[in-house]
Amino acid sequence: MKKVFFALYFFCSLTAYSQTWTEPALIAAGRIEYRVITKQEYDRLLNQMIEDGSMCDIDFNDVFYIDDNKPISGTRPTFNGYYYLYGTLTTVVGRSRVLAYGNGNTGRLEIQFAFFNRIQAGSNEFYNRYNKYISRVNQIQSNAPSQSNSMSVYDQLKVWSFTDELAYMIDNPTWGFKATHPGIEVEYSQTPMDQFQAKIDPVLVSGQGAPDIIALESAFVRKYVESGLLLDITDIYEANKSKLLAYPVEVGSYNGKVYAMSWQACPGAMFYRRSLAKKYLGTDDPKTVQTYFSNFTKFLETAKLLKDRSKGSCVVVSSLRDLWNSFLSARKNPWIINDKLVIDPVMEQYLDICKTLHDNRWEGGVGQWSDDWFAGMKGELKDYSGKRIEVFSYFLPTWGLHYVLKTNAPGTKGDWAMIQGPSAYRWGGTWVGAYKGTKNLAAVKKFIRYVATDEAFLETWAKETGDMVNNLNVVNKIKDSYSEPFLGGQNHYALFTEMAKGVNGKLLQGNDEAIEEIFGEAMTAFVNGEKTKAKALADFRAQVEACYIPVER
Repeated sequence: MKKVFFALYFFCSLTAYSQTWTEPALIAAGRIEYRVITKQEYDRLLNQMIEDGSMCDIDFNDVFYIDDNKPISGTRPTFNGYYYLYGTLTTVVGRSRVLAYGNGNTGRLEIQFAFFNRIQAGSNEFYNRYNKYISRVNQIQSNAPSQSNSMSVYDQLKVWSFTDELAYMIDNPTWGFKATHPGIEVEYSQTPMDQFQAKIDPVLVSGQGAPDIIALESAFVRKYVESGLLLDITDIYEANKSKLLAYPVEVGSYNGKVYAMSWQACPGAMFYRRSLAKKYLGTDDPKTVQTYFSNFTKFLETAKLLKDRSKGSCVVVSSLRDLWNSFLSARKNPWIINDKLVIDPVMEQYLDICKTLHDNRWEGGVGQWSDDWFAGMKGELKDYSGKRIEVFSYFLPTWGLHYVLKTNAPGTKGDWAMIQGPSAYRWGGTWVGAYKGTKNLAAVKKFIRYVATDEAFLETWAKETGDMVNNLNVVNKIKDSYSEPFLGGQNHYALFTEMAKGVNGKLLQGNDEAIEEIFGEAMTAFVNGEKTKAKALADFRAQVEACYIPVER
């Protein structure tokens, strides 16, 4: 079962250096003990905790929060200026490490209860407590003493990312943000994507050391769009809305406001081998081949046709996972409607089709991103007996053409073509948002306007990288100039433009990642014969319900 990790920092005003308290209204009670440490040691420990996730790992039902209107007993520590503490929090559920800092001049001890909390995705109880906590953080920040030195800590625009794309956008000496905005300094930091959320979660919540600009990947963008931690940038959208594709804006919007924008669109396509299409379908013409895959029923029929005509050597895809995004995007409904889990009929169809493909060996049976998956692109996939398997197609987005097919199968240049396949879909993409507490508002908005809406920049970016940009003025200007040799001269840019128009960004929700991993486990169990379809779906519902998402029966 997927666990959604979110580093929470709880702040409260205490008057004791070591104290014990009991609060009946809270879920747990505990004791905190500290020792004084240096600022350098504090920073080192904080970074270590963020990076290794070692603070605490407990269920949300066991997490307590502090209402500082309740009395707390103890003695006041005596310090001058700011001081830093390190200690342990002991509760009925165990012990966790705690970092804290305080202001001896004000008598305020602002405790950062830092632990990685296994949050039940979509829990209303969590959001109620979370919103209460955010209000408390805002109160503390509003009462915080001002900086005594003359240099502002916000002189630089701080940008955090998980991808080097933003670094290129910032540093290019000709058209980068620094070159075109010489009055704005930029401090850039890049963190591997598997560590990125653990790094940004605590600083966004606490406001301590938070970046101004944050890059947000498709898999987790909605988590932050819905969090209440991002700056409202609806004004930037409103000034540019007539020239923007719909779905990237829909992904970055929540409750009628826009909190994240993207420079790109990442619609997906079905890429097929021209030689295999001629051999088994009698043509490699994209319009004709599309008729064989115009919906999921046709897709299944053609998978059987390929297997039969090839005498068992040709599979429609190498991995069942290739179909995942196409099915997700074909849904009419998101996973959660009015706090109820909804399994769209197309996802049940996904289970059935995967089972049929697997049982009849109409797919390659390999894992996506595995060595065998890449081998299939080059025509080098073999079964357990050493027999060569021909892979007819791969489902990939815009970036998949340039960074997956081209780089891993250069010898097949010219033998590919692309069609939409059974459904318009999207896969991946990067959005930019800003911390709502930024003190550098003007520079933040200049940055987002530049990378997400500036037409001169976006045209240059598209031509330099091959990216499909999220600006219809730019797209319409350049789309007819493309002829992709790898696709036998096909104009991929124009085709992707049309495919993007069919994508529904409103399907994305903040808890999708957790729900979809649970569904993927259910699919695997069903396909492998470990569970019946009914049992797999029932277990899926039960696991989601255990995450405090009400389930529609």
